[in-house]
Parts: sequence; structure tokens; C-alpha cells
Amino acid sequence: MAAALALAGLLGGCMSIEAPAASTPSPPPPTDTPTFVFPTIAPTATLTPAPTDTPAPDLIAGLGPVLFADSFVQDKGWQLGENDAGAASLLDGRLVIAIRLPRALRLSLSPLAAVTDFFVQVTGRAEVCGPDGNFGLVFGANNSQEHYRFGLDCAGRVSLVRSLQGSSMTLLSPTITPAALPGPLVDNRLAVVGQGGAFTFFVNDIPVASARDNALLVGGLGVYVQSGASAQTTASFTGFIARSLLPTATPTRRP
Repeated sequence: MAAALALAGLLGGCMSIEAPAASTPSPPPPTDTPTFVFPTIAPTATLTPAPTDTPAPDLIAGLGPVLFADSFVQDKGWQLGENDAGAASLLDGRLVIAIRLPRALRLSLSPLAAVTDFFVQVTGRAEVCGPDGNFGLVFGANNSQEHYRFGLDCAGRVSLVRSLQGSSMTLLSPTITPAALPGPLVDNRLAVVGQGGAFTFFVNDIPVASARDNALLVGGLGVYVQSGASAQTTASFTGFIARSLLPTATPTRRP
């Protein structure tokens, strides 16, 4: 039986975290509007094969053209380089971010222009696990360093953080999900669907959480690594892809 996520109810203002849909979804309504069809296989604690870079067929419903894709064989314009906290670089077809200071954060944004409704996916792997360190996807990023972070740690816990106006708010506290493969040197595929301030989060093609927030409706996409109490935390990424969403069908007026 799928383990239910314990998610917060109301998180200030219009923000809410909702539990994922039941394991047996109701039939979609008869409409021409594209819909997202979530996987029907319930997550279990059994290890599954390492993910590939191709979205599962169930996730493709409602997705539009590819906006940007990168296998990190060559630099296409990511935010790379080194600072006091750590460094981001390309190595053997992976984007590697290494943190050497405690409780430090390093983002690397893609060259893709700011998007609104989107699907973004990346395969991430912890190379060096630090206590409370995590890694994952960045979305809604702007020039003021404001953004959302959907992350995973080595214990197999997912989290959601919003950074806004110089402060961070945890929208989903680290929560164990059996959809994740825990530990270092293990690939996990992370994905986010964002549409009009409603977000759904996936680990290895399984929906693990959803959220609604209108603070950052437009922004850039990328990846991040954050260290915990210990300094060294390193993660690498491959198979980054961003796609648009198909537009909602507009009803035609009958004469």
C-alpha cells in the first residue's frame, strides 16, 4: 500500500500543500481539454531500476514541445564557475555541483528564458551525502535570487522551499517517500509540472506531492545543491529537459 504523505494544510495566504491523488484515479471527464494522467502503480519500498532520461508515457499527456534539453556533453550556457561556497562544472556528461561550506546553497540555472506553465525533469545523484544536505530542481527563479526548490536527500526525503524577498520558507518539510531510491551514487529522476500556480512533484515518475502558490508565476529553471551541518555535499545531474504544456482548448461559440 502506498505510504501517504503527511502534508501541511494551509501555509500562509493562498499557499497550501495537498496530498497526492489517490492510488486509483477517477476517470477523466469527457472534455477536449488536455489532462495529466498520473501513474497508477503505487510506490513501494522495493528498489526499482535506475531511471532513464525519457519521461514515462503516462506523464506525456498534456505536454507540449521541448523548450530546452541538455545531456551536459558541452556547455550550453549554464551558470558555472566557483565561489567561496563551492563550484559548478561539467564532467563526463554530468553537471556537478560541489559545496564545501556548511549550510550553503548553490544554484545553476539553465539558459532557458523565464517560463510560466512548464514541465521540467532532471536525473540527479548524490555523489557525497552530508547530513541534511539535499539537491534537486529550481523553478520560478528571477534576477533577485527568488525561486522555488524541490529537493531530495540521501534518506529519500523530498522537500519544497520558497525563497522570496531575502528569506526562505519551507512549504513541505523533509518527508520520506518510497518513490525515491535512498543513498549516495543512486540516480533518481525528479520532475515538476507547473500550471497557473499549481505544482505537482514527481520522483521516478510517481506523483509524491502537490502545492499551490502564486508568489512566483514566471521564472527560470535549473538545479541546485544545498549542504547541511557538515560542509561537503556534492551532487551531479544529467538528462535535463523542459517542455511547454499544451494550451487549454477554447470552447467555440455555436451560432
